[in-house]
Amino acid sequence: MRPAASAIVDHLVWTTSGSVWAYYTVDPLPWAHRSDDERLSVRHTIRSLLLGLPERAVLWGLHEQLDPAEVVGSMVDGVDLDTHPGWAAACGETLDGLAGCRLLRRLYLVGFRLPDTNRSRLAAAVGAASGSVEGAFGLPPRRPSRRDVEIRRRQAAAVVARLGNLELTPASTGRLRWLHARACRRGLAEPVFDPTWEPTATGEASGGSLVRLLDADFVEGGLADDVDRPRRARYVRVESEFGVSFQTFLCVAAMPAEFSFPGGAGEWWRELEEVPWPVEWCLRLRSVDNQQAQRKVRRQHRQLIAQVNEYDGEVTGAPESLAKAIDGIRAEGADLDANRAEREGQGTVVFALGADNLAELEDRAGALTAMFEPLDYGLGRPTGGQSDLFTAFLPGAGSPRVCRDYTQFMLSGSWAAGAPFTANPVGDPTGMLLGASVDAGIETPVLFDPAFGPAIGRSASIGVCGGLGGGKSYLAKRILWATVARGGQAVTVDRTQRGEYVALGAVIPGRTQVVELGATSDVCLDPMRIFATPAEREAVTLGFLTLLTGYGTQTVKGDILAEVAATVAARPDSHLADVIAELDGLVRRGDEPEAREIARRVRSQATRPGVQVAFGDGDRLWLDADFIVFHAAGLVLPDRDHMVQPQLRDQLPPEQIVNLALLYLVAAVQRHVCFADPSRFAVANFDEAHYLTASPQGEQLLTELVRDGRKHNAAASIQSQAPQDFPQRLTELLGPRFAFRQFGAAAEMAQRFMGLEPAAELTDKLSDETAMVSGRCLFRDVRGRLAMIQVATDPLAEVHAALETNPARPAGTAPRGHHAVDAPAAPIVFGHEPHLRQRTKGDAVAVGDRAGP
Repeated sequence: MRPAASAIVDHLVWTTSGSVWAYYTVDPLPWAHRSDDERLSVRHTIRSLLLGLPERAVLWGLHEQLDPAEVVGSMVDGVDLDTHPGWAAACGETLDGLAGCRLLRRLYLVGFRLPDTNRSRLAAAVGAASGSVEGAFGLPPRRPSRRDVEIRRRQAAAVVARLGNLELTPASTGRLRWLHARACRRGLAEPVFDPTWEPTATGEASGGSLVRLLDADFVEGGLADDVDRPRRARYVRVESEFGVSFQTFLCVAAMPAEFSFPGGAGEWWRELEEVPWPVEWCLRLRSVDNQQAQRKVRRQHRQLIAQVNEYDGEVTGAPESLAKAIDGIRAEGADLDANRAEREGQGTVVFALGADNLAELEDRAGALTAMFEPLDYGLGRPTGGQSDLFTAFLPGAGSPRVCRDYTQFMLSGSWAAGAPFTANPVGDPTGMLLGASVDAGIETPVLFDPAFGPAIGRSASIGVCGGLGGGKSYLAKRILWATVARGGQAVTVDRTQRGEYVALGAVIPGRTQVVELGATSDVCLDPMRIFATPAEREAVTLGFLTLLTGYGTQTVKGDILAEVAATVAARPDSHLADVIAELDGLVRRGDEPEAREIARRVRSQATRPGVQVAFGDGDRLWLDADFIVFHAAGLVLPDRDHMVQPQLRDQLPPEQIVNLALLYLVAAVQRHVCFADPSRFAVANFDEAHYLTASPQGEQLLTELVRDGRKHNAAASIQSQAPQDFPQRLTELLGPRFAFRQFGAAAEMAQRFMGLEPAAELTDKLSDETAMVSGRCLFRDVRGRLAMIQVATDPLAEVHAALETNPARPAGTAPRGHHAVDAPAAPIVFGHEPHLRQRTKGDAVAVGDRAGP
């Protein structure tokens, strides 16, 4: 097969017919889990692009195969493996685990034909044809003149300037060469796009000429001895040095007379995301200007009215379908008249399927057709013309003649309602392999870098909510391990009896310090000794003592305590015990009548088990340790109601008050550790963080940590079972967010926590234990994009064993690899092929936007 392109310069393609096309990759727009208003905005953006395109254009939706080495390369990016051997081991195990997996992601492109220049079409065609002949004989194709290239670049830039807000990136020469090469290998092991496809300094590319890239035997209808060859051979057999690819192409032959948007029978391109195997599509589009379209509509209207007269005398009258057609043509005419910028798009939608055997190809074609039938879409699969439709996916190729038989006539708004260029991209460009996006039928790898937020000027602080057994603690520990393994620092509180985070410290790279918060602790957490400035010492000391004594900041006793804390904090080399001494001084002088009671309360609380860590004289904390764990096993804490209601607070047992004050102090130390060295990313982890948000002091401390984290290259990682444990002002400051399984009203609150308006469908899904297996969660990345993902288990066996907390399965016994955490189900396999979900006709609602005649 001869390519239609005679020369490629960057994103520009000169064709053998003399035309010049420009191609761009399109950054997809978010779709899943979005409100109707947001989807209407997406439709408006796509409509703006369609209105700005020249007369001839093509839209492509492809699947790009990823190299596992590329995924792991993104994990390695920015990390010195020589100094971080733990991360090197994790990357090596990840590469082994991905071996043999088919990793795919959506790739969208748009191309348009540029207007002809003053140079005659004939001269251009002759020059292009001669270049194609020279290429056929092994000679390098003629490069267009520098002047011609510059003119075409300016033309393309002028078009892009009027295409709206979609992010377009010029497709490189290597990308366009790669598109030729992969077309022959559809359904086989497709080539991976990488820099080697780009031209060398001599103008050549490692992929060879376009003729060599399409070097294959194309047989329309295949061979008579093809295994499982159907009676109607509606496919093309493509045999190359890489094997035999069987490909078939289907066109949209019929559409519903009307469809709704959003949520109805529109969004036909979104339907493809349900398919668990690659389906590629293209739209070959010809735009007709407003005046010409109005003339055509008026002519068709007259013809339809004339048909009504043909039914005069019939008892049943004209058929209802004719009346609907008249209504549709009137609506289109009204839209054209209302907006003179509106144009009619005459387009053909083509779907491409590929497989390495005919049985699978036929099954997929049948399943795809059956999926669209309940929505009143008819897919035509032409007998003959399959080879021509193959060219519809090649750069520089025009619309095959067979496309004319399947042309659909709609305005730009109706084409945009099909929701092209929409996907659920989520995650970061580098970082840990967090898991896989599972919103679509084909899973896509998701990377997560906890330090990415500050790098782009956004908050890196993480919020996680989810019920018991959902997988939130496993996720939190994976994030901590990855942070330290990549060179960062982490500090956390471990309130579990079994010491989950203590166990993590045993396998985490670097130096770990475990601080036991109890009567036998040998580490000093005196705020007067830990914090450097008088202001910090005063603020933390006052917060700690206020919680410890129960004296409110708006009371006389609270004022006295604040004055004493400020006095002691201003002295160099002071200790927390000096607060008691200062209060005793006030008693002796008789300056404050309440000082005796305050001193008695502070002295009494200071003797309780666990509080000696603040008032004692133990060893200093290793503030530079890679991983710091404060182990406070079995601490009983009050709930928020007891903290905010004075009549309930006065009834709290003393040990709960002490525990709350102690954890407040630890949280302040966590904040201090994270802010100490802005050149090193640090995470302060708060598991079951309601113990902090239950008190105004704790909530304020946590909010300040999150608010100031970005400029200190630090983040808080906050987990809690209930989404209501996250105050609104704190939630608004968070970056990445995760929502695991929730039930009932909590599922609705979890959606608000994720920045969504509650939707019944998503509420049901979050509450479904079958769908929301352990490790499955809704993920909102630092850029605000959302997707349902499955968190992967850690690739290192010893790390997974330390993270596993499911009592029903001993740590380390779960299968390794990319699979559902704590779930008995089969592992995640990238590129898996489960059954195709069937749609029912009742899913479509026939109101609103109309298809053209």
